[in-house]
Amino acid sequence: RMKFEADAFISYAHLDDVPRTPEGDKGWVAYLHTALEKHLMYLLGKRPQVFRDPTLRGNEPFADTLVERLRKTAVLVPIVSPSYVKSEWTRKELDAFAKAAEEQGGVRIGDHTRIFKVLKG
Repeated sequence: RMKFEADAFISYAHLDDVPRTPEGDKGWVAYLHTALEKHLMYLLGKRPQVFRDPTLRGNEPFADTLVERLRKTAVLVPIVSPSYVKSEWTRKELDAFAKAAEEQGGVRIGDHTRIFKVLKG
């Protein structure tokens, strides 16, 4: 059985996490991140390691450290939205995770998939 350093990696377009109110409330993805951590804590019986990159990205090269983090993560949680589909960066994250998963025996482990899509309109 594979050993992973992180339980989940949330892949998302940063436009999907912009707070809707000027008061600076958390964005949609931040709320999902908190809810996912709580749910995984209940399921796993331990504090989960859930990663997402909160920084805005421009034209930086796709970071080797990010690829390595994806390689060491059990599941990918892409937040699929119009912004996600248009983002070159999120496609790179998905491709890097899929490539790493194939090298580790596949995207499926038994009857379970390692990619959990969340649809956001």
